[in-house]
Amino acid sequence: MEERLAYSSFEQDMVLLHHEVEVEFPDGGPTENHCATLLEFGRTKDRKTTIAMGLTVGIPAAIGALGEFQTGNSYKSL
Repeated sequence: MEERLAYSSFEQDMVLLHHEVEVEFPDGGPTENHCATLLEFGRTKDRKTTIAMGLTVGIPAAIGALGEFQTGNSYKSL
C-alpha cells in the first residue's frame, strides 16, 4: 500500500494553515484581532522528499521544545 500511495516524482503535497485570534484584555482595553497564515509545499532535493505535513508539524514542535530547553522552563506538557 505504501508504494501505491507514494508521491511520484512530479507530485507534492501542500498544507495551508490559517488562524484568526481575537484577544480580549482583562483591563477592558480594546480587543485585538490577529491573523496568521502559512502555506507550505513539499520539497524534493537530491532525490530526497520532505513532505509539507512533516515540516508543518515537526518544525513548530522542535522550535517550542528548543525554546523550553534554552530558557530552562520545564513544562509537563512537553
